[in-house]
Amino acid sequence: YVFSLFNEPRGNIWFGTNSAMAVTFRLLDRAGGDGTFTLETYLFDDEDVVLNHTTQKISLAADTTPIRIPVALKSLPFGFYRISATLRKNNGRLIDRIETTAAIVPPETRSSSAAHDSPFGMNLSLATRYGSDSAEAARLARRSGVLWTRDEFSWELIEPVNGRYNWERMDEAMRIAKEARINVLGLIDYSATWARRNPAEYTSPPRDVIEYADFVHAVVSRYKNTVKHWEIWNEPDSPAFWPPTVNAEEYTALLKAAYTAAKRADPDCKVLTAGLLVGMNHPDNWLFLDEMYKFGAQPFFDIMAWHAYCDPQTPEGGKYPDRTRTLSGILAKNGDASKPIWLTEQGWCTAPGSRRGVTEREQAVNLVRAHVYTLADADVAKFIWFLFRDGGNRDADHDQSYGILNPDYTPKRAYPVYVTMTRLLTGKKYAGVVEVANGSGSIVAHEFQDSKGNAVIVFWTPEDTSFTLNISPLYYCDPCGNSIATPRATLGQTPVTSRPAYFIVPASDLLTFRETLKKAEIQQPAPKTTTPRETVKLDTFADIQWGTDWKLGWMGSGHEGTVLASAPDPDGMYKTCGRLDYATDPAKGKYGLCYAQIDKMIPLPETAKKINIMVYGDNSGNSLSLRLVDRYGEIFQYTIAEKIDWTGWRRCVAQIKDSRPHHFGGDENGRLDPPFSFQAISLGVTPPRITAGTIFFADLELE
Repeated sequence: YVFSLFNEPRGNIWFGTNSAMAVTFRLLDRAGGDGTFTLETYLFDDEDVVLNHTTQKISLAADTTPIRIPVALKSLPFGFYRISATLRKNNGRLIDRIETTAAIVPPETRSSSAAHDSPFGMNLSLATRYGSDSAEAARLARRSGVLWTRDEFSWELIEPVNGRYNWERMDEAMRIAKEARINVLGLIDYSATWARRNPAEYTSPPRDVIEYADFVHAVVSRYKNTVKHWEIWNEPDSPAFWPPTVNAEEYTALLKAAYTAAKRADPDCKVLTAGLLVGMNHPDNWLFLDEMYKFGAQPFFDIMAWHAYCDPQTPEGGKYPDRTRTLSGILAKNGDASKPIWLTEQGWCTAPGSRRGVTEREQAVNLVRAHVYTLADADVAKFIWFLFRDGGNRDADHDQSYGILNPDYTPKRAYPVYVTMTRLLTGKKYAGVVEVANGSGSIVAHEFQDSKGNAVIVFWTPEDTSFTLNISPLYYCDPCGNSIATPRATLGQTPVTSRPAYFIVPASDLLTFRETLKKAEIQQPAPKTTTPRETVKLDTFADIQWGTDWKLGWMGSGHEGTVLASAPDPDGMYKTCGRLDYATDPAKGKYGLCYAQIDKMIPLPETAKKINIMVYGDNSGNSLSLRLVDRYGEIFQYTIAEKIDWTGWRRCVAQIKDSRPHHFGGDENGRLDPPFSFQAISLGVTPPRITAGTIFFADLELE
């Protein structure tokens, strides 16, 4: 049998709500047999609350014609939804399970579709990322509020042999962008193999900047009627993109040659620097920019490109607004105060195994906050998010997990909030900070206005909490675009959470409403609409019987270890804690996986969202994970430390929701089906990491 998602409309995305909305599944028997089945479906909202549970009988005729099975969504509010579907034969045998997502977003409006100077963009890469889906992907991006694409004009793709040009794919990509009414920022980057300084390095700088300049001239000449903005190279201040060692003098020489060639081909074009990694994780890159000026870059670019990553930190935690001001200051110091800044990459990764990874909920929150801070800075003109859609290899390549869509175009949680943001802010100018609750600091609020003085105020609390304001929610709009006509707030109380929401205020009421916000008072925490949190806490492992409940195991042979009960705490923080001693023999295998496993499983509530555990690290560089087993015996492993790079106690967290764990067998549907249980703590040891040591555990807690 084949049970699959029909995926129509593409990605289960609806623009505007209607009564005919339905997620459709597809069923066929490749052998042409008949049969009767039971389809059980659950519909969850963004808070994982069950909105609908249905069971229906399905009959399949004796042929190979697939049937479509619609699951109605009814007239739901705008937002993100999750659908879980289980198909069984009438005898109870499991055929398959599918979990998918859907989004209902505000429809396009005249203002959101007519503004061509929008700051909102995406790294679409239409020539290389979507194959035959490029036109459909561009149309979806445009309907989602994307007005700019950053597209790679790859030297290797266009001129694989010196002097022989292949323009077919780029011509098609530019035609698609034009038809979708999306403006293009052209990224002219990495050298063709024949032109590299080191042919074995894909990102190697060119052996001769004149050859690169000739390629720039050819590209700009061909597309000068379509593309007016060109970015020269990508992240040359990182050795990953200018191997083997970054060199500001060399890059500046490249920029000078490229600028001259581009202006010769099209005097009206604008040239951007490469996007520099001026971020929390790259503190020396301020120096790189200073050195570019030292080597004479000032007259050879029109726009400063910036990659302002700070993940996994929030924009506030990553000091994003402060770094923007610092960058503006460097430009001004060098006589470039009038040059705009474009964010040509920015985003948050949702890969669960990455040290930079965040949850999908956190990605959605950070996306709106970062955009608001950007639009609030007069020096920053464009924000081009990285990426629109995740790559199909995102589990292996974490850089492919920055999208707001999954590889099959279904939405991640950030998608509907992105669409709502672009609907409300396109065509509006920044008007300033709004004082709320007498400047208490508990609420961040920024105002934007259209040409008629109508305002949109974006607001949130920077803390991980929620409360209400004692004002009417008349102008309130939630993060996904629903007005207070939906039952999301109590009359006379406006909810405030860490998720940015909106006030939509007509010009005639704006002055009065500002005063109302200024005098507003913060009330008690907002009533929870989700199931109360259930917590299982195993205090210092007191109710786990070491030796009886626990055992130690290895993948491979020649490895040793012990699990001890009531071990002393090295720092005296706990009276008792778990201790795991391990020793591996590198000669017996390249990888040793040591796991302390609970023989009697600990059942966990279905509402569980994360597992917290205190870990005393040994600075070994080894990895640490937790294992869960679902109702069908399928095993999932959640990374809690990609590297144990600390000594002493640290709280580690495994996100059960909003993550993609590693899969270790079972019924092979790849989903954690409740009820599920905690099974093991796993230590991964890979030489040349430290192969012998001791780690301690305490305070295992589930939320």
